Amino acid sequence: MSVLKGEGTTVMLYGSTNVSTGSRSHAGYLARPDLKGAWPTVVVVAPSDGAASSVKAICRHIARHGIAAVAPTADGLDAYVGFITNPAGDWSNAEYGFGVLALGDGSESAIAEAVASDLVMALALVDSVLDVAAFAALGRIEAPVLGCSGREASGGVDEARAAAPQAEWVLYDGAGAGYWDIDADEYVAVAADDTGDRVVEFFTKNLPERV
Repeated sequence: MSVLKGEGTTVMLYGSTNVSTGSRSHAGYLARPDLKGAWPTVVVVAPSDGAASSVKAICRHIARHGIAAVAPTADGLDAYVGFITNPAGDWSNAEYGFGVLALGDGSESAIAEAVASDLVMALALVDSVLDVAAFAALGRIEAPVLGCSGREASGGVDEARAAAPQAEWVLYDGAGAGYWDIDADEYVAVAADDTGDRVVEFFTKNLPERV
């Protein structure tokens, strides 16, 4: 594989993957740099409606910039966290800390993971769906938080800012829910591209470096 001009800095491997726990197998998608080393790693939590092609594209975008990205199925989050933090793995350094990126209503489980695990070193929320319980949980997260939303779908951002003063929130004028999903009618390319770049910069800054 090769790196195309303007599409990142790192060659990558990508495709469907699965993790077995006991008698169960959890499907997912993995994109990671195709070079030696243990790489910083992000778990991408998809929205409940899947948005499969956009989730995969986001994983590949992250991987092209030197960060491994894995997107579990809705029931595979715990299994995949165990998978990437296993010291026996040779491509991820997530045993020292990892990032979580939540898309849409995947924010609930992503926030819960960030509260429960000391290994979550950075949390990014894109087009997040937050309720009162999520605001309270955000206040218990010590890790850096990045939030990106369309201004027309940004209800609760003031509450989120108050709950998590360590967070950075970006609002896009003229964009609403689903602005990042290339298959959605609400897709806004400029805002989606900016979010992708911000997410890469955020995780590059806050995750353990490649070893």
